[in-house]
Amino acid sequence: MADNVQNTSPASSTVALAAPAAPRTLRWKPFVVVVSGLIVAILAVRAGFEEIAQVTTAVGILVIALITLVWFFVRAGFSSQVRWAGLAVLIGTSAIAWTSGVRFAGFRGAMWPDFYIAGGRTKDLAEFPAATPSVQPPDVRVDIVPTSHDYPGFLGPDRNATIKGLRLARDWKATPPKELWRIPVGLGWSSFAIVGNLAVTQEQRGPDELVVAYELQTGKEVWKHADKTLFSEALGGNGPRATPTFKEGRIFALGATGVLNCLEAETGKLVWSRDILKDAGAKNIIWGMSGSPLVYDHFVVVNPGGGNGYSVVAYDTRTGQMVWHGGSGQAAYSSPLLATLAGVRQVVILNGPGLEAYSAEDGRELWNFDWKTSDDQMISVSQPVVLPAADGHPDRILISSGYTKGAALLEITGTPDKLQANQLWRTKKLRAKFTNVVVRDGFVYGLDETVLACVDLKDGTPA
Repeated sequence: MADNVQNTSPASSTVALAAPAAPRTLRWKPFVVVVSGLIVAILAVRAGFEEIAQVTTAVGILVIALITLVWFFVRAGFSSQVRWAGLAVLIGTSAIAWTSGVRFAGFRGAMWPDFYIAGGRTKDLAEFPAATPSVQPPDVRVDIVPTSHDYPGFLGPDRNATIKGLRLARDWKATPPKELWRIPVGLGWSSFAIVGNLAVTQEQRGPDELVVAYELQTGKEVWKHADKTLFSEALGGNGPRATPTFKEGRIFALGATGVLNCLEAETGKLVWSRDILKDAGAKNIIWGMSGSPLVYDHFVVVNPGGGNGYSVVAYDTRTGQMVWHGGSGQAAYSSPLLATLAGVRQVVILNGPGLEAYSAEDGRELWNFDWKTSDDQMISVSQPVVLPAADGHPDRILISSGYTKGAALLEITGTPDKLQANQLWRTKKLRAKFTNVVVRDGFVYGLDETVLACVDLKDGTPA
């Protein structure tokens, strides 16, 4: 028999070796799918839904940026070292940009973010010091005798971007324009009222909204008037929106918060001032008071957009007292103009609800034409263009708006007691959003959103 052999060796021990760490897996797919989907959605909206394309773009960019940050720091699966390094790069880049003067300036018209370099040639002068005192004694005397080539208010004497009897050199290679001077100005959207050698505009300098007069030939500041008010809005930026109007030795200027000033053109001395929003019981619209004052006879007409008959208001140019008021439509961003249509002198304005006309003498509403860009956003900006009777048609008026609206040509008919606007044609090929159109030799020129376009005045077809 085989002997039984017992194992008397010491108890054997087992040594467990640690398995190598599994490689870190990054979670790319969810991030790529979500961000790609958002980009496709933004592009689709921009291509087919113009009325919400701008807001969608801005919101979409912010959402993508937020998703990217959350993914990188929380969900991507990067090591703590990589996440800390990413945070350091983000903070360092932001600090370098800030110390280099990079500042966020809001959004452009198409809702793309915009930046500027503080202290550089593109500086918007948000850092302008406060302007005190409100009126400074002029050390520059200028000639403000009116001439035939003056531009006394928004879009010129007739508010149609036209000066008669003046020809410019067309060959800029042979006779290029020469820069006479360049100066910094404060924030705002105001253009210039120019009479003689005086150029007047509006600016925001720090906490002050100003009306500023410059010498046209040199750019030297002649005088300034300041109001302690600031209108600020993320998309349009800070500052006043409207352009001053010159009339018979006085400047009439409407600020973005509704302050209407009458100033002496020679010195800037305040004659009178009114708060048109308070007078009309109206709230400011989202992008501020933008309609430039219309001045004729002894009236200065503005558009606070109040209800109960205070949409359009006229003040006495001499005293600042309210003379008449009419309409109840919400204000938009166009400016009132004076026209004689169907033999009746009237104030015409492209308001929030549409095109409206009021008696130039007493503010009685004469006619209206529905032209809302949408039910909740009444954002007409482009200035109507009045056209004389031609081709068998009575007096006509051309209007245009963005946000898919387009352009239309209307004719005004009827008797002084009963006027009406009849549409002759309408087109989607001329959608002037923030710009104005020009009529010349039977054609209409302007921007169809962002593309230069031309349509035939006869029927609105693209030329």
